[in-house]
Amino acid sequence: MPAFSLTALSAASFLGFGALLVLFGANSSELIESLSLDYADLGLLGSMLSLGLGCGIILAGPIIDRFPRRPLYLASCGLVLLATTTLGPNTSYAALLAHTIAIGFGAGFYETVLNALIVEESSTSAPRRLIFVHSAATLAASVTPLLFAVARASESMPWYETFRVVGLAHILLMVGALFVPMRAPRHYRKAKAQMNRAAANDAAAFASFRPKDDRIALAAVCVATFAYVGVESAISLFVVDHASTELGLDTARAARTISAFWGGLLIGRLAIGLSPR
Repeated sequence: MPAFSLTALSAASFLGFGALLVLFGANSSELIESLSLDYADLGLLGSMLSLGLGCGIILAGPIIDRFPRRPLYLASCGLVLLATTTLGPNTSYAALLAHTIAIGFGAGFYETVLNALIVEESSTSAPRRLIFVHSAATLAASVTPLLFAVARASESMPWYETFRVVGLAHILLMVGALFVPMRAPRHYRKAKAQMNRAAANDAAAFASFRPKDDRIALAAVCVATFAYVGVESAISLFVVDHASTELGLDTARAARTISAFWGGLLIGRLAIGLSPR
């Protein structure tokens, strides 16, 4: 049951994460018009989102190995909630840049908390489980632009309201986290048990739980991720406005361009997850 609860919370969290990833692209035309931006300004917003995500992920790594996970998860979701719900019609471009970094930082942090928990709980079955959990983010990124396009078709919905809706959804994640076990770092728990049996050498106890240092594999993953996320970010950010202004598509059809791209990613991800190998 705890594993199922963690999976459910993780999938729900990655739904929120995926929605955050495409908010700027789905609102690109409105942002350009409301804040008088050009593509360079819009691109800087995307860069600040990626910067926040990167900082959140990098800092979360060592922090979640040293402190309780639940408060960290709640705090990072709270940061996203605060950064999204305080946007409004009077938000300046400079303020939006700051909010964007905060949104990215919080999202990157809480996704790393969940990734670590899944790996520790699932051991050898973690890769397949992570594929399906991360598919929730891809699903949300596919559906979110379409949902907001439908909402805008029936009534006027300013760009900041879409941020508020996604941000408020994080309240449900914070409530759910109160009921999901989030265990302490495994290597500390193992090390403590080991030292209780033979408390001779603290360093030796911890050394037995260090992962293998494979820098070549890590570098390869980093290169692949750099290429993949770079394409993902650029397409999601610019394609909707390009489709509407240059190709003359209406809002709903323009939104489908993001959904089609992320739909392809979802199919590829599920194909790997469902593969017997």
